[in-house]
Amino acid sequence: MLNRYREAIYGIVFFIIAAAYYAASFNIKIYQSYGDSGVDSRFLPQLLGIFLMILSTIQIVKGIKLVRIYEGDRVAEKIISIKVILTVAFIVLYVALMPVVGFLIMTAVYLFFQIILLMPPDNKKYLLALEISTIFSIVVYFLFVQVLTLILPRGILG
Repeated sequence: MLNRYREAIYGIVFFIIAAAYYAASFNIKIYQSYGDSGVDSRFLPQLLGIFLMILSTIQIVKGIKLVRIYEGDRVAEKIISIKVILTVAFIVLYVALMPVVGFLIMTAVYLFFQIILLMPPDNKKYLLALEISTIFSIVVYFLFVQVLTLILPRGILG
């Protein structure tokens, strides 16, 4: 019975954690690197808190929809378990190799494999995954380095 509501429960738990994270971000001491540009030390944590709450809400909605169509398919559970294990492995490799390889390359590689993993098995679009992961990595790198003036690991790009 609890299996039916697992995704919705996870979504609720993550929403509570995200809301607490967002609320805690207001306790961060303010540091502005560009005067009064609106971007300070609280900006990114608050943005992430909002983003996590949105994702949690989506997970809750999907969990409720899953309850309606739940049939107890064990094969689907095994596939999901394998995807979770692979995702954790990708994250561990990403974190371990980032200082050596660098943020830009490792983020693009991680996102590529994660996107491919999450695509339906019968409809893998490798070129689209490559484009998304490359463009996203470059945009995030530019935002952190040029706009927020933060230092990210350069790795082999030196």
